[in-house]
Amino acid sequence: MAHYYDEQPDAVSKERELTFSYGGITLHFLADTGVFSKDHVDDGSALLLEGLKLIMEALASENKSLYTQLANGKCLDLGSGYGVLGISAKRRFPGQTWTFSDVNERALDLTARNAEANGIYRPKTIKSHGFENLPDHYDLIISNPPIRIGKEQVYDLFRGSATHLNSGGLCLFVIGKKQGAESAGRFLKTLFTDVNVVLKKKGFFVYVCAHPSEQTTSNEQSTSGEQPTTVEQVATVEQAATGEQAVTGQSRPQQPQQPATSKGGDQ
Repeated sequence: MAHYYDEQPDAVSKERELTFSYGGITLHFLADTGVFSKDHVDDGSALLLEGLKLIMEALASENKSLYTQLANGKCLDLGSGYGVLGISAKRRFPGQTWTFSDVNERALDLTARNAEANGIYRPKTIKSHGFENLPDHYDLIISNPPIRIGKEQVYDLFRGSATHLNSGGLCLFVIGKKQGAESAGRFLKTLFTDVNVVLKKKGFFVYVCAHPSEQTTSNEQSTSGEQPTTVEQVATVEQAATGEQAVTGQSRPQQPQQPATSKGGDQ
């Protein structure tokens, strides 16, 4: 049986075109058998993108320097499938530079074609098991993680995200309640000092995480001189914007990690 996390799905190809709207922009995607959510853009991914839009809107008025970092930063779509998350975000925030990673070769081929079809040229796609082939650091990491690979493997993705996050950066993850969202949230709090649920709908939790903990990184002193905004502050703005109650994790603001030098991608 073919799985969306297979490197080379053996299911007979049956491509189909999907239409998705994000931030008033209509996007077109090719999907196929052997990739995740081949018939429609799944609810979890759509909710994660909604959460990203709300966070960016809040930061635009509350923390312009962080907004600028994220709107023009290096970004990673981890376990990208056919590219819905990163492509949609790139169209909404064109200053971003995206890397798309997945183990599924069919999904990566679709991502490259979908990016071009939506006006994103020379997309950077990387075949990688987790962060195995991803040496860079990123300002924004987003993922609808492949839950079926197993809990420990998914938690490895969380660990890798914490160690590959630039100073001041954010990670966003979407997880279904039935797939262990609440226990995943507890685990994320061991990796990051700021963890919140910014949206919770249709059985999905969208976590936003910042400031990797001392146990995860070396916690070098920031040289920017700017006090970082905590995820809890962002979540407070989101509650006002959405009416959703954010589930607040521990918030112990600290000077974030100084990032390692990373190579830029051409997009």
